[in-house]
Amino acid sequence: FRLQGTGTVPETVALAFDISQADKTKQLVEEKFIVPKVCAKVSRNSIVNYFVDIVEKNSKFALYLNEKPPAYDKLAFYPLTDSQKIVFNQHLVMAVIKILDERTRIKHTDTL
Repeated sequence: FRLQGTGTVPETVALAFDISQADKTKQLVEEKFIVPKVCAKVSRNSIVNYFVDIVEKNSKFALYLNEKPPAYDKLAFYPLTDSQKIVFNQHLVMAVIKILDERTRIKHTDTL
């Protein structure tokens, strides 16, 4: 994700993809067809659920608020629409907690 500050709160503004390929034809197909289709299918809910998965699985995740690190210079960024953007504030935290609670409730119900 590329983050950008809106006032004092960061929000997602783009998705990053590493589309570098040794085969330039494959790279072109990914760049021009596959990645744009993936970006079009991304929803705000899918991004929130992605963050829930990260928390639930205790995955490593890093956000870079400034320029991307040199090791990631092959990343290509694709802008998100306004309806896809996520604002990093208390509403996101509450949405993550709500989904985690629901998943826990479902797991507990399934074991009864």
